[in-house]
This record gives sequence, structure tokens and C-alpha cells, in this order.
Amino acid sequence: MSEIFEGIRIADFTAHTSGPLATSLFADLGAEVIKVETPVNGDDTRKLPPFNDGAGTNFLWNNRGKKSITLDLKDPEGVELAKKLIMTSDVVMENFRPGVMKRFGLDYDEVVKIKPDIVYCSLSAFGQYGPMAGNPGFDVIIQARSGVMDMTGEPDGMPMKSGVVMADFISAKDAFGAVSAALFHKFRTGEGQYIDVAMLQCVTGMNLYIDQVFLGRKPHRRGNYHSSMAPYGVYKGKDGQCVVLAAYVNKHYFILCDLMGRPDLKTDPKTSTPAARVENLEYVAEPINQWLSTFDDINDAVKLLTDHGLVCSKILTTAEAAVDEQLNAHGGIVEIEAMPSMKNTKTFKARGPWALYSKTPAKLKRACELGENNHEILEQLGMTPEEVDAIQTRWTEKYTKK
Repeated sequence: MSEIFEGIRIADFTAHTSGPLATSLFADLGAEVIKVETPVNGDDTRKLPPFNDGAGTNFLWNNRGKKSITLDLKDPEGVELAKKLIMTSDVVMENFRPGVMKRFGLDYDEVVKIKPDIVYCSLSAFGQYGPMAGNPGFDVIIQARSGVMDMTGEPDGMPMKSGVVMADFISAKDAFGAVSAALFHKFRTGEGQYIDVAMLQCVTGMNLYIDQVFLGRKPHRRGNYHSSMAPYGVYKGKDGQCVVLAAYVNKHYFILCDLMGRPDLKTDPKTSTPAARVENLEYVAEPINQWLSTFDDINDAVKLLTDHGLVCSKILTTAEAAVDEQLNAHGGIVEIEAMPSMKNTKTFKARGPWALYSKTPAKLKRACELGENNHEILEQLGMTPEEVDAIQTRWTEKYTKK
């Protein structure tokens, strides 16, 4: 069975999360991804906790299915080898700060001279131009500047960051989609191109409230409730048990009123229409919270509501989500092979693929050891085994002294 990106080679100059995650999606679907790392140290996430049998868990997942070579891009010989790798590749992916690849002599303007049909993707915090282009940016910075953090939290409280990493994952998926589209264009026309993916734009693109600003409005966070639908949000039962409930259309809200034993709310001016409920969010929530508190187990309330056609769910802890019956039944958790250096681990559980393909299923393979494929790839690029050993020894000595 062939794989979607079988025969595609990606020269991967990425590190940390966003870039490596984007290229791993190609590896899952059959691309040969050559991860270029710094000698001795490699990607910083190799050594960042939490660890699984000595290996950084984030590295293991973000770099699955790849091959690793070590090149010193501050050495002209390393740059020449990188150029040879690029000449054999279909895609270059990098997530350095803007200007770094240019200093190496590996920016798009230089690369396109030696590989005219290359698909070259730069993934950065703010994009390749503009007043903040050169600034560093982590996930929390992007959440702050996209307006997403301002829309999260209680109305009278502080803005709140998302509990999970957002910008890195969203931009990785967007970069994957953009490169896939560019490869499709290349296959149709023979033409490569440059792709500039900015994490800020990726996350801002999720903030639907941006559009309201241009209508003269000033959107503000509503806590666990929605700005234009009610009831829609988080409601609390006994002993801190919580549910999410969406019953904002009259049909569903009136069913809820009957289940709560509060038919009066169907005619109450504060709750009888969708617009009225949005104007009285706390008033709407109070009877729901009181009713939910009558259940010792919130799951009983969830079953009752869903049996009557309402959309709701218990809010699971991360520990509960990891063993969720539906997630596991649909392939959302998989076993991945461990790296050979993980002496006490053969496989480990991790998040599975985001999409299921009927003809070309994604295959999540093990991550790469640092420099594991030096001989395989560098010999393909024209070096002898002795030359590979010599240059790697020289670079190892250089980086070990630092």
C-alpha cells in the first residue's frame, strides 16, 4: 500500500515544537524527513522534561518517523552539505528567527538558485516582515497578542492563557496544510514557491471576535459563558463536578426547563427568548447549577440530558480523557516504538493521528536518535565513510568544548 507522501523528501531545519510537529505530519504519511540538528546537543527538546526512560517526551512525539543528521551550519562545509541535501529534497522547512537562514546562506533567495522548484516554508512567530518580524515569540506571547487571551477568563478577572499549548500546534497544522497545497501546485505546474507562516496570524485567524471589531464593537470575555448563546458553557454540580451544556435554541431550552421542573422559565421575560437569555447569563445559570447539584454523580444528569436530545458532557480531567472509551476506540491513542537508547522501554502510549485515511493510513513511527542517519544520508550526498567520520569527529570536538 502506497503512502500519500511516499517519495517526498523534506529537509527539516526546525526545532522545538511548531516546526518539528509540522514535518512529523509528513513523516506519518510516508515522506522522508531529514532532521538537521546541531552536533552533540541536537534539538533542545531532547533534553527537556518530562522524560520517558531518559528521553524528552515532547521530542519523541514531535519528531516521530524522521531521520537525523548533524551538521554545523556555522561551518562552510556544513552549509555545503546542507545545500546538497536541499538539492535532493522537495521541501525545506525552517523555524529559525527571520534572518538566521540568510546568515547561513540557506534562505529562499539562495536556495531557489540551486533548486528552482523547491517548496520552502518558514514558520516564525510574527512572519518574515513587519515591525515585529525579528522578535522572538513563544506560545503565550502569541496568545497575548492575538486577542485570544483577552477573550479567555472571567469578565471582571485577569485575562487567562489556554491550559494547553495553542499557537505551536495551530501553526504546525497550518504549515502542514500550506506545504501540502504548495506540493499539489508543484505537481500540477512544476513550480515551487515560498511560504511564510506566522504563528500570530494562525492564532488570530481563530479569533472570530476580530470581525466584530470592524463593526464598531468591543468584544470582551464572558468567562464560562458565550457572548451570543445561552445556556452555552460550563455549569457546576455537586462537589465541583462540572458539565458543558448547549441548550440555547428555544426547543432545547424548554426541554431543559421541563427536566429541571422549572416550566415557569419558559415564559419568564428574562429567559423566554434566546436574546433575553444572553442578556441574563447568571440568571440563566443559577437554576441550572441548583438542579445539577441534586445529582451525586454528574454522569446521571448527563445521561438524562442526552437521552432527551440535549448536547452536553461531563468535563473530563486530562487523566480521564487519556483513557476515554471513545477516544481510544477511534484510534486517538496509539503505541509508538521507543528509540533504541531507551533501554527499559519498547513502546509507549501517545496521542494518535488527527485524521483517519481509509486508503493511506498514517503510521506513527519512532523518533530519531541524534545523528543516527549521518552515514546513510551524507554518503548519499557524496561523502566517503571516512569523510563522514572525520567531519563528525571535528564537529563533536568543537561542540563538546563549548
